[in-house]
Amino acid sequence: YEQLAAELHEAGFNVNFGPVVDLDLVPTNPIIGAKERSYGKDPVTVRRYARAFVKAHRNQNMLTALKHFPGHGSSWTDSHEQFVDLTTSWKRSELKPYQSMVRDGLVDFVMVGHLFHPDFTDGEKLPASLSHKAIEGYLRRKIGFDGLVITDDLGMGAVKKYFPFERAVVHAVNAGNDILLLAAGHPATRSEVNGIHKIIARAVKAGEIKIDTIRQSYDRIVAVKKRLALGDNKGL
Repeated sequence: YEQLAAELHEAGFNVNFGPVVDLDLVPTNPIIGAKERSYGKDPVTVRRYARAFVKAHRNQNMLTALKHFPGHGSSWTDSHEQFVDLTTSWKRSELKPYQSMVRDGLVDFVMVGHLFHPDFTDGEKLPASLSHKAIEGYLRRKIGFDGLVITDDLGMGAVKKYFPFERAVVHAVNAGNDILLLAAGHPATRSEVNGIHKIIARAVKAGEIKIDTIRQSYDRIVAVKKRLALGDNKGL
């Protein structure tokens, strides 16, 4: 990880959207277990590897992002392709890496997955990434995380196939995400990237998004940028 972080830093990156802290609870899981993306099924083992990942990147003044909250390792389906329902498979142990690493001050970002579970939804079959209950209610209040929250890619099937784009954007902001991730892989998506600020501005004017919500995210983002500019992320 020291070599990885050094190479990324040399290339000009300041964020790496890892480590994956999903537990390997379903070995045939098409996006975690089957792709060998998990450090293991034991939260302690996962935490040890994740800590090494984070510390190596901080030594290079780089940010990292734990993912995919509240846990993609227990799913039977892939959120890149379709709706993911964790109602009967999710385990509370999947929160342990987040809880311990937040407690130790080792979390810059948390990436929230497009994962449905009754404990992390505002209803309407909303995934955690679009739910205030998941982010503001659980991640911030119960776990105590006050850093940056970012969505998983809003162009993934678990969102794109089930929610109109404008509605997904408004839900994502109101849920408490500070940054909306959208991978501009094709012309249609690039157009959506360019239009996101207009969607948010219209929603603020219509009273669908509070201006204070935008200010809070702005303040968090600026604080992290200042930390990077000053080199304060090294060795934390």
